[in-house]
Amino acid sequence: MDAVRFALRLHAGLRALTQTAGRPLFDRIGIHVGEVFVEVGEGALKPKDLYGIQVDTSSRLMSLAKANQILMTRSVFDNARQVLRGQDLQGVGALAWMNHGPYLLKGVEEPLEICEVGETSAGALTPPPTSEKGRRHANADEEPVLGWRPALEQMVPNTRWMLERKLGEGGFGEVWLGRDDRLKERRVFKFCFRADRVRSLKREVTLFRLLKDKVGRHPNIVGIQEVFFDTPPFYIVMDYAEATDLRAWCEAQGGVAKVPLATRLEIVVQVADALQAAHDAGVIHRDVKPSNILVATGGGTSSASPRKPTGTDAGKSEPCGTRPSDGERGRSPPVAMLTDFGIGQVVTQEALASLTKMGFRR
Repeated sequence: MDAVRFALRLHAGLRALTQTAGRPLFDRIGIHVGEVFVEVGEGALKPKDLYGIQVDTSSRLMSLAKANQILMTRSVFDNARQVLRGQDLQGVGALAWMNHGPYLLKGVEEPLEICEVGETSAGALTPPPTSEKGRRHANADEEPVLGWRPALEQMVPNTRWMLERKLGEGGFGEVWLGRDDRLKERRVFKFCFRADRVRSLKREVTLFRLLKDKVGRHPNIVGIQEVFFDTPPFYIVMDYAEATDLRAWCEAQGGVAKVPLATRLEIVVQVADALQAAHDAGVIHRDVKPSNILVATGGGTSSASPRKPTGTDAGKSEPCGTRPSDGERGRSPPVAMLTDFGIGQVVTQEALASLTKMGFRR
């Protein structure tokens, strides 16, 4: 991150120097990360030298860059764009972040994802041209969706949504929190950066639409607001909840053992309600785990409402044998919400008939 900050300030300084010098001054920068060997020689013309494949990789990366271009490998790119904002650097404006895809560099065996950062005022970022120093590496089965990448305080293209922070990532891409200052609202943006995973994201949208048609908006299922699949970046916009995943939430309470039994049962019941609603619509989630269960203590999403009594607890004020303690009375119970139907499936009613209420095969 410090190297990227230095590179941006260096280019800004060269720009300012160009105005006073009366002629253009250009530089090109390649940034890579990894372990190197340091050799110190007392009294030598070169008292310190660096060795290692990481040094060679940085050199190859720099040679691939054009004038005034800052190239970096994927790990550097990911770390820097979560922290850096152009407005925070003197003389540096708004930033653009671009992933140019995998390249095979001369002398480097494995392909590396080559990325770039630059000021939006300096013009569009362009991929390095193919040369003897490096060439694009394409794999038809794992072709990445190249181009724009989300970053801190960056606008989602053609929208009013500003990205506030990164929430997570996976094989499909990344999840970011966005805000609209005009609407005073927040949404979750799930971006897809792999061509072979766009189909999974479309499947998730199809399942949500089926759920909405069959059961409406369920308070324990995170809903989808909008979808964008026409041109990259591909993404879906989902409801936002002030929530954490179940594992992190339990850790924040001091561990599962510290969570009152009544609260644990309430979370289980809410997740079961969500799964039952999905099953009633003919949808199987297939990936129920703590990271796909969000727990909110402030009422969940803006569209969430208290859980409706089911046939097993209608008329009861609380589960049998789990009366809340005096310290718990008056608190809002946590709201559990099921998310990520990415590998879910639509099944027939005949297939559902072969399942027990516990989800086992008869």
